[in-house]
Amino acid sequence: MKNLKLLLGIIIGFILELGCIIFVDHAINQLIVNPALGGMAEFAARTLIFIIGYFIIEKMYKKSVAPSTKNLKKGLFVYGATFWILFISNLIFDHKTPTMPILSCIPSVIGIIFSEMGTGVLEELVFRGFFFNAFLDRLGDTKRGVFASMILSSSVFGLFHLLNLISYPELLVATLAQVLYAILMGSLFCVIYYRSRNLWPCIILHGIIDFTAKFWDCFTTAPKTDFTFLLAILSVALCLTLFISAVVQLNNEFKTKRISQT
Repeated sequence: MKNLKLLLGIIIGFILELGCIIFVDHAINQLIVNPALGGMAEFAARTLIFIIGYFIIEKMYKKSVAPSTKNLKKGLFVYGATFWILFISNLIFDHKTPTMPILSCIPSVIGIIFSEMGTGVLEELVFRGFFFNAFLDRLGDTKRGVFASMILSSSVFGLFHLLNLISYPELLVATLAQVLYAILMGSLFCVIYYRSRNLWPCIILHGIIDFTAKFWDCFTTAPKTDFTFLLAILSVALCLTLFISAVVQLNNEFKTKRISQT
């Protein structure tokens, strides 16, 4: 039964993720030219998919992913504190000199805010809500089970980013680096979700990290360029702090549990 639930969780997660990217996003891009409206439409579509996923996860794994303020501040500013270093780093080191009038860029900024928050909603639903819970249900709520579920679900999350090569085959080094640091980010997202019992800190942090990574692209028409090997190494090294935080927090969580049980 648990093997079946694991398989179903993975299949449903992939269907929701790929279905949204292949069909919904394509339709929105074809029908809506305005970037602000397009971003809002993407957010609305992902919210609808989230509602569908909510009922499935609650039924299959007895876990709620509904919006909640439970441990929200802790998730954002304590468990997820390391992410704020990345937000600042993105805004500082990804800076590009604007080549367009600032006012003309406002629709793009609005569009990216909604689009990337929508990405946070969908990807956290799939990779933490479905995949992490599916592995955890199968492997057990022990330190070893949680760690293995974190690694497995985060590895799928990272490898999923290889699909970016379909749209941007010229960004090979950047995409490979993204695969690695997505695994590291995903690990901390799993721990934040596990510790807070609330998916929404992960959704918000995910949306902010994606938004800050694309913020400066709103102000220039310059094409994207691939990472140098040095930049790729530095990016992965910086995100390694997220994985270290995840492991330390997980150890502390189970140490606290052992103490409370004695």
